[in-house]
Amino acid sequence: MKNRYIPAFIMLAAGLVCCVLCVVQRWPVLNSLITLVIVLLLFYIIGQIAAQIVGKVQAEHLAMIEAEKKRQEAEEQARLLKEQQEAEEREKEEAEKQARQAEYQTERVRKRADVEIQRARRKAKSEVEDMKERQFFWDWGYLCVIFFSLIQNGAFQRDILQLIMLPVNWCREYVIWFEQLDYMGYPSGEVTFERIVSMVAIMAGIVGCVILVWGGIEQYRKIWDDIYKMVLISSISFSAVLGNMVREYLSLNLIFLIFLINMGAIFLRMYLSKKKNKFIL
Repeated sequence: MKNRYIPAFIMLAAGLVCCVLCVVQRWPVLNSLITLVIVLLLFYIIGQIAAQIVGKVQAEHLAMIEAEKKRQEAEEQARLLKEQQEAEEREKEEAEKQARQAEYQTERVRKRADVEIQRARRKAKSEVEDMKERQFFWDWGYLCVIFFSLIQNGAFQRDILQLIMLPVNWCREYVIWFEQLDYMGYPSGEVTFERIVSMVAIMAGIVGCVILVWGGIEQYRKIWDDIYKMVLISSISFSAVLGNMVREYLSLNLIFLIFLINMGAIFLRMYLSKKKNKFIL
């Protein structure tokens, strides 16, 4: 029931009671009308007061309901916000936990990798040392075999001796020629001039040969690699082992043969390198 009907309902209810009482008491009509008007006015005022009170109570009740609803909504929002914050904190803690686990796993993997690397290095170092020992053993064994082959090879020994004696014989012939100049009937001035010129020519030849040999060694050292090393060892081994048989068919100095083989290897590699560069271009 709406509040605006309360005064009329109270007024009509009081008027009905007043009419019933007037009829029962058999009051005069005028008195009954006056009493009815007074009752109607009085209870209309009472109805208005009651309507105001009811409206105020209803308004307070509605306000309380609205406040309770807002409070519940605020509590719900606070609860949701708290749950969201707790969920974010849990996610943050979970992320931090996963990050710590990932860091821990990474550290374990790094330590394991370091251990494996150290182990591999020690193993590689041990294998390299063993390989060096085996290589040292085989190198010395091979050198011993070559050395004894050279000792057994008479042709190689004769060629080395011939190579050594060649400058010695030149020096001996020069000394003999140098001493015989006094007995050839040349004037003393011409003899002195020939001696000086010959000595200068010999010294220039020696210096030129030293420079030439030194320059060749330096150039050969720049291009020195495993292939040239193999060619040198193979040529020496060939001359040491098969020197006697080679000298039966070729009257060639074995030292000069070794020189020719190495020079041929150098020129062959230079030719192949130029051909390869032309092919690439």
